[in-house]
Amino acid sequence: MRYLFKLICFVSICSVLLIAEASADMTVEILEGTLNSIDIDIENPRLTLEPGAVVSGTVTIRADNSSPPANIAPLVLVWNWDEHENSFAAIDSWIPSGVTDYVVPVNLTLPDTNGIFFLTFAFTLEKTAAQVASLTNWAVDDGAAHWNDGVDIADWGDEEYLQAIEDHYVTAPFETTGEISDRDIPASMIKIHAEGPPQITAVEPVQNALDVGGATDITVTFDEIMDELSFDDNSFIVTGACSGRHAGSFGFENGSRTARFETFDDFGCGEIVTVLLTTGIEAAGGTPLERSFAWTFTAATESGGGNFQTAGTYPVSGTPHGLYSADLDND
Repeated sequence: MRYLFKLICFVSICSVLLIAEASADMTVEILEGTLNSIDIDIENPRLTLEPGAVVSGTVTIRADNSSPPANIAPLVLVWNWDEHENSFAAIDSWIPSGVTDYVVPVNLTLPDTNGIFFLTFAFTLEKTAAQVASLTNWAVDDGAAHWNDGVDIADWGDEEYLQAIEDHYVTAPFETTGEISDRDIPASMIKIHAEGPPQITAVEPVQNALDVGGATDITVTFDEIMDELSFDDNSFIVTGACSGRHAGSFGFENGSRTARFETFDDFGCGEIVTVLLTTGIEAAGGTPLERSFAWTFTAATESGGGNFQTAGTYPVSGTPHGLYSADLDND
């Protein structure tokens, strides 16, 4: 923290005006924490939870405030999924000078939708917690916090998260009288990936499709971005009733929401093809399918009227109970 001292004299009355300029020697650091029974990795503070989950637990933080005791410095917790003016809580309305540790209780409910969300612990030299959370200087508009102007702490994202991990402060736009300028805000952040199991929204060929070409690609579309590396011959299994297990190659479209399987060998004429997706398939955040999913379609025949001639008879035992077809001459 740097300070500029100005001596202001009016005839016989003199006063000292202290102007604080934020700098990188004030920080907020996460020391440890447990949320939803998950220990926070302080080198990469993030966790994956179900949408709508209650984020519950405690986080221990260390606030290093090098400003003099006379400077008001509220410490806040900010979350970024509610209305900004309702997305913060004061941890301490006036943190002391020096180093202070806080055990911060957390009990917040995530939105019901998938998304990336953040918890931010921050302070700066302002008068109220609202001014800190909105990044509004106390001299602006008689101290009223200005919300939803693009510079609230709740607007922070991945860029600020990465800087907070590295520096324990964030260089961010801050609204002062007549302008918006950068200020170093002591802060640490936790990233929360809210992600439910990926849902299948479409398949091609469709369930029970008939007359499907033997070289037809198989596509599956999901409701979220998928982990391309989780797709292989063990998690995406294609089997022909006569031709057996099919190997193939995978491609991805629609921002990795659609997977395309191209078989190396054509499906047999008229055979039923079964596609099985296992729980080894995962979304980009690591959440697997909730359960395996399978469907079938029937490959097309090239010709033939369905009239068969007897080629021979074969003796069987007294109680035959099954009949199986197979392509013995690869035609």
